[in-house]
Amino acid sequence: MNILIILCGLFGFFGAVALILFGATFPKGVRKKYLFLRILQGQRLTLFILAIISIIGSYFSNTLIRINSEETIEQIDHRTHRTDQTTQQNKLLLQKNIELLENELQQKNEQIASLLGMLSHYQTHEPSVKAQQYANLIPDDAGPYALALKAIAQKRFDDADNLLDEATKQKEAELAKIYIARGNLKYYQGKYSEALQWSKKALSLFPDDPVILNNVGVYSIHTGKYWEAEPLLKQALEIREKQLNPDHQEIANSLNNLAVLYYSQSKYEQAETLYLRAIEIDKKAFGEDHTNVATSLNNLANLYHDQGKYDQAEQIFLRAIEIREKTLGAEHPKLAKNLNNLANLYRNQGKYDQAEQLYLRAIEIDKKALGQDHPQLANHLNNLAVLYESQGKDEQAEPLFLRAIEIDEKTLGKDHPRLATNLNNLAELYRTQGKNEQAEPLYLRAIEIDEKALGKDHPDLARDLNNLAALYYAQSKYEQAESLIKRSIEINEKALPDDHPNLAKVYENYAIFLQDTGRGAEAREYKAKAQTIRRKRGE
Repeated sequence: MNILIILCGLFGFFGAVALILFGATFPKGVRKKYLFLRILQGQRLTLFILAIISIIGSYFSNTLIRINSEETIEQIDHRTHRTDQTTQQNKLLLQKNIELLENELQQKNEQIASLLGMLSHYQTHEPSVKAQQYANLIPDDAGPYALALKAIAQKRFDDADNLLDEATKQKEAELAKIYIARGNLKYYQGKYSEALQWSKKALSLFPDDPVILNNVGVYSIHTGKYWEAEPLLKQALEIREKQLNPDHQEIANSLNNLAVLYYSQSKYEQAETLYLRAIEIDKKAFGEDHTNVATSLNNLANLYHDQGKYDQAEQIFLRAIEIREKTLGAEHPKLAKNLNNLANLYRNQGKYDQAEQLYLRAIEIDKKALGQDHPQLANHLNNLAVLYESQGKDEQAEPLFLRAIEIDEKTLGKDHPRLATNLNNLAELYRTQGKNEQAEPLYLRAIEIDEKALGKDHPDLARDLNNLAALYYAQSKYEQAESLIKRSIEINEKALPDDHPNLAKVYENYAIFLQDTGRGAEAREYKAKAQTIRRKRGE
């Protein structure tokens, strides 16, 4: 097209020159002097034809230019449209990736695990591998909300906090979404009280959302507010049962979470029924050998362990290990968790050699799969240390406790409840060794962490207070000891059901304290309370 325009333009140019020459008259002197002018003057017909060509060439040249311009405009419009389409597709893709990332970050809150009467904060909650994969799909020029989710998945928690502040200022996302994201952020940091506060804000905006109800229920469990957790988890389950197929995975998750609550309250029959139903759903959804089934079996085995049904617990633990090895391989960190749980069972049965072998295998897997500084490794080192302590191998136990604390401080921070548990365990070792000056600051630090992370009504805080009270009692600091024991009893009475075994223990401890301090009548009162609980439980 461009070549045609040039040719037509040239025809027009030469035709114009001919037209000028055609109409020109030249003096004779000039014509004689310049031969080509004489020739041109004598060729008027030729010049006339060239003039006509000039007009035609100009016409076609203008026409072709106009056509070419129109085509160029169309091409620009097409490219613009195509660019708009690409931009729109990119926006939709980004939104889809954001939704996937939201759901995957959420998923860790969907199913919590139990561990020997202790809740899942003894484990470490981390964004899943899938969450990290989805995070990698979020471009660096995305908005602050998307980048905040990316930072959470990549465990850049300080960055995530700042980005959520920016997202709030820009009103980039709904407030409920930002509140949920903040809840997830604090959850992964082990700051359960703050996670609960943010989730409650989200719930105030959407009071019938089963996901938010579940979150608030789960965080209430973590902070020891069992009385608040139950109605929320029940409501989430009821909504899901109305909205979803009876065998839907979300129903299994809700059943599991409610079961964990009942388990933590020693409502074993109710917990068992829910666990069994959740396992059936998992089997239908995933098959007999799926890793989700292994998780559900693990929870049921922990329930039987806590009830003293050791044979049933062992068989289910072994089945969970079999599934993990078959589906994930012999060196997967999830397998290490199951090995650790079976080791805990053997330790409590006094099968120390078998327990030690399993702990060592779990630790070896952790080191290979997760590295030398992972919180799961710290947890398993701590448990091996507890085993050595129970065998009187204090020299082997102490360096393991110290290494576990070092890892947790490095990876989880100085205010994580898992760290408080390890500090408490080391303090107990020092107390039994008579190293009271070393034990006391560890107890005090554990109390400070648990109050901040779990709240003032959590049974773990009651444990810390009770242990520090034992230290003060050994030092004849009776007033300080009694104050701590009373506070421990108050927390347990508020958080636990009337027939919980932990209540029986603290009543018995207080009865001994009262008896030793010459207050026999009060001692008999608390001893009777403990006996009532024991009879109720058939002990």
